[in-house]
This record gives sequence, C-alpha cells and structure tokens, in this order.
Amino acid sequence: MKKLLYVIFAIGVGVVFLQSCDKDSLGDSYDNFTSLPPYVEISSKDTLQAVEGTTVTIGMNLRTAVQQPTTVEYAVSGAFSATGTVTIPRNKTTASAQITIPAGVIPSGEDTAEAVFSIKSAKTGSTNLTIGLHGADEEMVAIEIEKD
Repeated sequence: MKKLLYVIFAIGVGVVFLQSCDKDSLGDSYDNFTSLPPYVEISSKDTLQAVEGTTVTIGMNLRTAVQQPTTVEYAVSGAFSATGTVTIPRNKTTASAQITIPAGVIPSGEDTAEAVFSIKSAKTGSTNLTIGLHGADEEMVAIEIEKD
C-alpha cells in the first residue's frame, strides 16, 4: 500500500512540475511604467474658482523623485498674463505655484473672466523633462475669476 501511495505522490509532483514549465504568462508581458522617464504634471486639472485680488495654489507632481532640484516654468494667459518658476526640491515629488489674481482683470460690464495656467518647461540640472504623461497640451488648468 505504501508503494502505491509513493507512486501516486510521485505522479502528482511530476504533473505539477510539468504544468509549470515553459509557458508564457500574460503577467510577464505588461509595461509597469518603470521604463518611463521622469515627467512633471499638474496634480489637479479641475477648474479653479478665484476672486480678484486673491491667490490660488496649483500643485505640480514629478513622476519620480530625482537627485537634483527640478525647475518648472509656467505661464498664465487669458484675463491676465504672468510667468514664473517653481522648484521641486531634490528627492521630493511635489511643489506648488502661488498665483495672485490681480484686481481689475474682469472687463467692465462682465461678471467673470478666465485665465489658463500651463506648464511651459521642466528641467533637472541640464536635462529637460517631459511635461505630462500624454503631452504638454493636457497640462493646463482653467482659472475662473469672479468680482470681489
């Protein structure tokens, strides 16, 4: 009886080993984004509501922390124009831009105006970084401005 149990056990172990050999697994062929270079994106692209004379905060994310500070250049266009830079510190992945909405940007006779914040460039040391996962055209935030 023991011999029969040993034979059944050996056959079972053999079947398990044969089942696990030389098969391609779908789990081995997916891209887990480790091959992507670092890129900078706006953390939330929801429209911001602001009042003339106030400040809005726009967060930016770096895909992965890098060993040097990252300088991000931005621009605001529309109801008012502004440019500036934000530095994401080394080994960090987030930073915020503080945009002050000037008073008097809403034309007379209007109740609201709109401006658009966009990332223009990002650089770590002498290396230019990609803007956004899907391109710079998608890295914009609308700012809807209301009268005080």
